[in-house]
Amino acid sequence: MGKPALWEVSTQDGHVAGWLLGTVHVLPAGTRWETPRLDEALAKAGVLVVEVRDLGDSEAIAGIFRSLATDNPGPPLDLRLAPAERARLDALLERDDVDPDRFDGLETWGAALAIAQLDQSGDAANGADRVLLSQFKGRPIEELEGARAQLSIFDRLPAKDQHDLLMGVIDESNAGPQAQEQLAQAWLRGDTAEIEDLSRRGILSYPDLYKALLLDRNKAWVGKVAALLSSGRRPFVAVGAAHMLGDDGLPALLRARGFKVRRVQ
Repeated sequence: MGKPALWEVSTQDGHVAGWLLGTVHVLPAGTRWETPRLDEALAKAGVLVVEVRDLGDSEAIAGIFRSLATDNPGPPLDLRLAPAERARLDALLERDDVDPDRFDGLETWGAALAIAQLDQSGDAANGADRVLLSQFKGRPIEELEGARAQLSIFDRLPAKDQHDLLMGVIDESNAGPQAQEQLAQAWLRGDTAEIEDLSRRGILSYPDLYKALLLDRNKAWVGKVAALLSSGRRPFVAVGAAHMLGDDGLPALLRARGFKVRRVQ
């Protein structure tokens, strides 16, 4: 049974105001990670806070993706890459037996996200966020971004950053499913040091992508989370594990706002 990292957030007078859980969005079927301490926090929580609330509405999310990713596709994907980069992409697509023209109608960021799905290990239906959404059905759920706002972050990336995103995805895909399994196992153990090391590779190794996809989002989220913590609603905040780590993570940002944050699992 897993034991993922869980943080308790308190006010300065010691009143428990909420909890933080870093999630992984894809897990193998049958993975067990619920614990008595986690169940206790969920039972006491007044509202679940996630990145995207309607994860189960795949048709609506796919429609948003298509509307954003196909409105300005540019030239064929391979013509957007240097010869050496093109060779890396072609090798990846050949390995997975994917038509190299399949992504030509997408903007570069859209192609990157689509390619990332090719070697996905596990099933998004088993992701921790979806499990929590299911458990909170009928109870208050709030989202920090929503699907359109989240995908719009990628859509607004400059061309250079979209290119770097694609190359980072290719690097991560070439690392194979064992890298995803390593991350999942580190998450199950609650090994935040290894999670931070693994998550800072690939796309987050590019400084501009780190800023756009992690730092800027954390800064946008922390005000919303702090307001919920101060409201007495006892939020259970469950977002991607990378958003919880290091000096730029939500625990550190909340401490800077005067909250007490301690790891309880």
